[in-house]
Amino acid sequence: MQVTGIRTAVWNALLTADLNVRYWFEIRNSYNRRDQATKIFLAVTSSSAVATWGIWADIGWLWRSLSAASAVLAVALPILNWTKKLADMADLHGAWVQIRNQYDALWRRMEDNQLTDSEIETAFESIQTKEVHAEKDEVRISARRNAKLIERCYREVLRGRNLPLPAT
Repeated sequence: MQVTGIRTAVWNALLTADLNVRYWFEIRNSYNRRDQATKIFLAVTSSSAVATWGIWADIGWLWRSLSAASAVLAVALPILNWTKKLADMADLHGAWVQIRNQYDALWRRMEDNQLTDSEIETAFESIQTKEVHAEKDEVRISARRNAKLIERCYREVLRGRNLPLPAT
């Protein structure tokens, strides 16, 4: 790879890693909010104290509906297994943080002319190997990508690195 080619490749990989750090942080937070809301909903609707509130006498259909939803949700939660997904997403986010930090360090060393072309290539290939493992974990965790969130994270990367935002 030519020197300018490797510089471009490292820079693009750094931006991609930064995007993935932000993306998986947001996805993990989204799942965490869902998990907490679901658990709070189950705690409230399964509480016999709540069932004794006088307001339910007037709108009993609502209480029955909430109780039914609670029962369905209680059965579905082990199947959804959000706790494991959250742990997997935390691991994936951590992997992307390490990858981004390694690209950042490589970029800084390149900017300071501390590495030979051969050392740059070796370091880049080493980080790329870690990236392949992270990408495999992404597929295992969630095959669908949120395009709107990716766009938002992309803009955050550009702003965070003082790069021009694309015209909309």
